[in-house]
Amino acid sequence: MKNIKSTIKFKAGIILLVSILLFVSCGIECIVRKTGLNKVSLSIDDSKDKGVFVCELRPNKTSFILDSSNSFDLDKVWMEHIWTYDCVNGFAELKVKEYTQLVFSIKNEIGDFDRCDYLFEKADLSRGVPLCSRPSMSHDTASAITLFLSHRMGFEDPRIIIDTVIFTPLRSY
Repeated sequence: MKNIKSTIKFKAGIILLVSILLFVSCGIECIVRKTGLNKVSLSIDDSKDKGVFVCELRPNKTSFILDSSNSFDLDKVWMEHIWTYDCVNGFAELKVKEYTQLVFSIKNEIGDFDRCDYLFEKADLSRGVPLCSRPSMSHDTASAITLFLSHRMGFEDPRIIIDTVIFTPLRSY
């Protein structure tokens, strides 16, 4: 009798463990993909694979000198639809939004500068994005856009405009 009770407890424990694992694993993808947060593609190919690519843009210049010992080059610039993941039945599904964003990839960094102190800002200075992490900013059309490269040590400090760059779409969709 004691053996039967321990077998039932063991089976109940296994069923409980399997249920918990199934419950957690079904929602883990939603946690890992940080559902609900706007995302940025890692590359133009990634953007195309996700079906969010709008067009590539050509900057009128690609090399930027920040000061006597710091510089960087723009590698690729593209526009894509803003996208996110929604959690549907425990799984992350890509959701494309109607607005677009400008995305920059940077290469050939020279020097030891804090990328978060440098921003690309819209010409009206209404919005800017720091160069740290994956810089991107919302933009409503596939038309040319003028951005300032500026330097700001903190939110209270005045911005210093270093350069101006104009991005022209190679193809609009």
